Parts: sequence; C-alpha cells; structure tokens
Amino acid sequence: MFKMAKYVWRFEEESLLKSFFGFTIASYLVEMSKKFDLPDDVTIDLISNKVDTSKLMKSNSAFYGSITSPQETPTEMKLSPFKKMWLFYFNTPVVKFMSNLFGYLIFLVFFGYVAMLKKDTTKPSIAEWILVVYIGSLTIEELRQVIQDEALTAKTKFLNWWSSYWNRLDAAALIVFYVALALRFSQTTLPAAHVLYAIDAGMWVIRLLNVFYVDIALGLYVITISRMFKDMINFLLILFVFLVAYGISTASILVPQDAGFDMIINVFFHPYFNIYGELFVDRDPGDGNKTRFGTPKTNNYSEPIAWVLLGCYILIANVLLLNLLIANFK
Repeated sequence: MFKMAKYVWRFEEESLLKSFFGFTIASYLVEMSKKFDLPDDVTIDLISNKVDTSKLMKSNSAFYGSITSPQETPTEMKLSPFKKMWLFYFNTPVVKFMSNLFGYLIFLVFFGYVAMLKKDTTKPSIAEWILVVYIGSLTIEELRQVIQDEALTAKTKFLNWWSSYWNRLDAAALIVFYVALALRFSQTTLPAAHVLYAIDAGMWVIRLLNVFYVDIALGLYVITISRMFKDMINFLLILFVFLVAYGISTASILVPQDAGFDMIINVFFHPYFNIYGELFVDRDPGDGNKTRFGTPKTNNYSEPIAWVLLGCYILIANVLLLNLLIANFK
C-alpha cells in the first residue's frame, strides 16, 4: 500500500490531493498496526514509511500544504514569505488555469492577426515568429504528454494519447500550421500558405471549447453537442443519398454538358442550398429561352420534371429528415 501511495506521489506530483492521499494511507496503516497489536517490526516499518512519505512531500517543490507527522516539529515546515507566495499563490491550480487561459487567448489574437494580415513578401513578420515560438512550445507539450504516459511501450503511449479527440485536433492543427509555414517562404505557394493559416486559426479557436469543461453548465453543453453531432452523422448519410439522387437527376435534365469537373459541382451545389430554402428561381417569366432555374431551355418537358423532382426533394430533405433530426435532438 505504501509503494502505491509513493508511486502516486512521484508520478502525479502536481496534485495536492494525491499527495495528501499518500500521506493519509501511511498514517492509517500506522494506526491500524497499533490498534490490532501487530508485531513490533511491522509497526516500526509502517512508521518509517509514514516518515519517508512526509519527507518526500516536503522535498517536492509542487507541494503547497503544511502536513506534518507527530515526529516532526513545526519549525521544520517554516517557509520564507516569497516561498509561501510562490507555493500558495503562483503554483495553485486556479492560477495555473487562468494563466494558461489568458496565454491561449493572446495566442489566438496573434494567430487571427497573422491569418488576416495581407502577405506580400516571403519574409515573416514579427507576429509570425512569435506564433512559431508558441506553436513550438505546444508541440513540445504534446510530445511530453506522450512520453510521460504510464504505458510501457511507445505504441501504447501514442494510442493512449491519440484516444482523446482534443489531442487529435491538436495534432491536425499542428500539422496544418507546419505545412503552411513551409509554404510561407515561397512566392508561388504564398497564397496556399495564407489559406492554410486561415483554416488553422479556425481549428485553434475551436480548441477553446475544451476550456468550457471546467464549468458545470458550459461543459454539459459541450458534451451534449458532441453526442448530438454523432447522431447527426447518421441522418446526414441518409440525407446524402437523397441529395445525390436529386442532384444527378436535375443536372442531367436541366444542364446537359460535356464531361468535366463542373458536372460534380452541379450535382452537389444546388441540392445542398435547396435544403436552406434557396431554390435558384431567378428567370424573367417573359424570357422563353430559359427555364425557371436560369438554365437554357432545351425542350418543353425538362422544366416540369425538374419542378416535380424539386418538390419531392424538399419534402423529403427539408420537411421529413430535418424535422426528424430536430425531434431526435429533443
């Protein structure tokens, strides 16, 4: 039991609760040995373990309590005023959390500034170099989390780290940033770097949701949204089937064309925005050469068929599936 408490303290030294837990276990074992009249050698060994635990807690710089054993005098725990201020204020979890939060907000301001800043030359600005330093520190922190995992093998360490969705988001954001930074130094790839900076900035802003877990109300909303998103994926798969079916049918009827990438755009573009009420009905009724959808009129029956397909699609996608999704969320 003492070895377990000692292990918890050594590898989780940032937690006051765990350190106090180790000391409490040692004290409890000493009391039980005296209560049940265990052999003297067992009692002496437990008392020695209790003293060792207390010394280990005192020697650790992250400890900020005044836990003493009966064998220790209060004078041994005296600290200087500066030491008390450092241990009891600057090293407390609340101050650490707030410092990390404000630092992250400043980082987001810098990143937003860099992402929106017009980039005419391949020479990075001072704000970009500050951003590189901050991203580098975040990379080191992610590596530290992997290395200090309690798993025995490197593969298991990585899998434990990868099991967190936030760590996956961190990894994706770091990769996008380093790719953008590599493209930043070439004039030909500078526009691509600017786009990647913009996407990466949005990813880091989304990462701010992790901070809301500390609040009992906001944290619950974040968890609820994540579960709702998983449920929404199933409905989107069904919706995708009807979207493609309608897109292929209407694109084939209204816009016959040569093979090309525009065919794919026509299949997905109009059906997707039809869900939100954009019907793309913009033709002048007096123009007999175009359909109501603004496409060239090739025959007399293409437009009526397209209207029937649009009505069925809106009925299924917008009325049935989306309302079913809302009802499921409720």
